[in-house]
Amino acid sequence: MKKKLLLIMLSAAMAVSCAEVPENITEREAQLSRTEQAEVSDANERGDLDFIRERLAEDVSKKYGTITVKHASAGTAKEMPVYKIKVGGGDYTVKELAKYLYRDRYDLDNKSFYEMINWDSKGKEPVPYNDEFHQEFDLWAPGVYTDVYSFFPEKEKDMTISCHIFSDGTCWGSQTGINAYGEDYDAMFLGQEAAHYFPEFDSISGVSYKMYDGSEWSLEEAVRFTEDFWNSELSKNDPEKYTYFVRRIDVFSLPSNGNYGYLFTMSFTDEEGNRYECDSYDDYLLEESKVYDGKRFFLSQRQWQFSLRKDEITRFDKHFSFSKTKAEDSADMLTLGSALGIMENKLAGRINISFDTAELCYILTCDKYPDKDYGGNVKYNPYFARKYCDIYLRPYWCFRKGNGFTDCWHSAENYYVDAVTGELTVVKLNG
Repeated sequence: MKKKLLLIMLSAAMAVSCAEVPENITEREAQLSRTEQAEVSDANERGDLDFIRERLAEDVSKKYGTITVKHASAGTAKEMPVYKIKVGGGDYTVKELAKYLYRDRYDLDNKSFYEMINWDSKGKEPVPYNDEFHQEFDLWAPGVYTDVYSFFPEKEKDMTISCHIFSDGTCWGSQTGINAYGEDYDAMFLGQEAAHYFPEFDSISGVSYKMYDGSEWSLEEAVRFTEDFWNSELSKNDPEKYTYFVRRIDVFSLPSNGNYGYLFTMSFTDEEGNRYECDSYDDYLLEESKVYDGKRFFLSQRQWQFSLRKDEITRFDKHFSFSKTKAEDSADMLTLGSALGIMENKLAGRINISFDTAELCYILTCDKYPDKDYGGNVKYNPYFARKYCDIYLRPYWCFRKGNGFTDCWHSAENYYVDAVTGELTVVKLNG
């Protein structure tokens, strides 16, 4: 029962869908605005990161066909080489995580509260189709490819009050559990009241909402609380030093009492100033041709926290951890203007769009999905990919229209230009 419930909670926290090719893109307007029109050249402009940053303001001020960008950023690093990475968590234990979440509420030395599932040691791997259905193997995919360390403080009362650490570095859980509210408050089903970008593009000074219990919680206080949790606790499970920050706050209205809850979308930087994670939704329900024809695709690093009360971590999900193992030669990269010019050339006549943000940051890619069957069926599984893919960090220009957590489920429309090769990838969901 516990394993099935754990699977349901994990699926609800992580499932996304995507498509590679945009559909139903609106025709460009007949008349362009008075914004300066950029000249599109076949000779793409390249340079080092200092040059790219020098050009940002000018590139943002222009219009590329009918494509515009409101805000742009390129981190603070000196270079962004392509890295091969190794998936795996640090030395952070589920007992340490439980101490932070539950403090003095439970006897944390009670070994009956802990469970470790280690199915990978049994040697189970995907096998060719043989008409045999392995129930545990097919229903509990995470346990096949990773060790799972769990803490259940109240087994007989509310199993949803729990936390879990996977050997691939994934951390997730709940400080209060579902039953504390009498309703299953999943952000994807709640009404969005507002969205705030932070820290670069939107001031949150003086902004406050009433939480579930009626207490006021300012966004500034909420951001400090959230970033402290991620940097003081969850970052311990990263093999390398990363600093987490709240990139976006979605404010959701609660139908039960008219008050609100906060959904924090997290990003992070390394010690060199490189930025990571640009809402790469290319994770679940991929096109088979993209995966099994050996095409490169993104591995999602979508990380979030949901809080319904002040100073409370109602739910959180930190995706897998990794370390850099090999750097390829760094090269001059495309400027923002060049990336926008590539989109205008390749999508000419089919797009009329204003992006809220354009960010130059790292995205994790699987360069070739292993040629194996999973559970008797040819299908994509993220845990299989993390274990068997050749995974790289690659610099991309990431363009988004303000996509937040709920867009993973409904209407994401993101555009990515490889800053080295110029390859364009479009992830578009039709809500």
